[in-house]
Amino acid sequence: MTNKILASALCTGTLLLTACGGGDSSNENHTTTSNIDYSKSETIDLITPPIVALSTIKYNPLYFINKLANDIDFYADEEINTGDGKATCESGTIKKNANGSFTINNCKNLKMNNITYGIVISGTIQSVENFNEKTQEFISNDLTLTNFTIKYDDNETEKYNGKVLQTYTFNETTKDLRVDYKISNMSFTWSDNTNQESYNLTDYLLTETYNVSTYTTTKAQAIGKLQANIDRQKFSVNFNSNREYSLYNPSPNTAVINIEDANNAKNAITIKNSTAGKVLISAFANGTSLSGYPKIVDWDYFE
Repeated sequence: MTNKILASALCTGTLLLTACGGGDSSNENHTTTSNIDYSKSETIDLITPPIVALSTIKYNPLYFINKLANDIDFYADEEINTGDGKATCESGTIKKNANGSFTINNCKNLKMNNITYGIVISGTIQSVENFNEKTQEFISNDLTLTNFTIKYDDNETEKYNGKVLQTYTFNETTKDLRVDYKISNMSFTWSDNTNQESYNLTDYLLTETYNVSTYTTTKAQAIGKLQANIDRQKFSVNFNSNREYSLYNPSPNTAVINIEDANNAKNAITIKNSTAGKVLISAFANGTSLSGYPKIVDWDYFE
């Protein structure tokens, strides 16, 4: 979710949009104990990228995983019902269980709706959709991931355990669509041959609102708690954010992101939108401003 999971998610996001690549505990490896030094700028660089990613859906790895898993559920069900090749594996299997979930076993080069995904997928997904019985409008999607694992050609591996509740609310008068992404508890890991990152996200709510008529800007609000262990560097932070952005602009129109050490609120980071695609970062260790802060950087500093 920080540098490496986020980088993988960016590839996954591209893959989802353009086909670029052609029994664990839900709390695995996470810890509430921090061992990082907030007086070092390296600590700020460690914490800020995953929180910025969680503040919108734009580069949010959990959004891309949510979309991938729901697409698998939809097209795999279509494949079972019609046999039209909507979801097939070059090798491995996708099996529907009695409770409606799907178990995926080493599905290599998944071909889904004529798009090939150059990854290997395993795990169990259960996606439950809810509709308004009178209007047949889509209301929500409840997605549960169990050991949902993605392996890449370079031996990088991601694994997800947890639930995402996605709720839609449409205002007929204003034509505003509000989408809530709620996660009570989710763990996710990234690893390769030598490194490992683990995360636990709790009490997370991301709300995105945009007008379906104009779709020029999206308002995004997020809140949550993130615990991480990145190559033995551990932190636990509470965060909240308020942003307005366009999918087609590299920097947001407005943004305020607040991050606090869960064990000491005097260890804090604030990220605010500046001018001309810049962002202002303020950082405090035990209430004292860090040397070199506040500082102004480009928004792509977090990517």
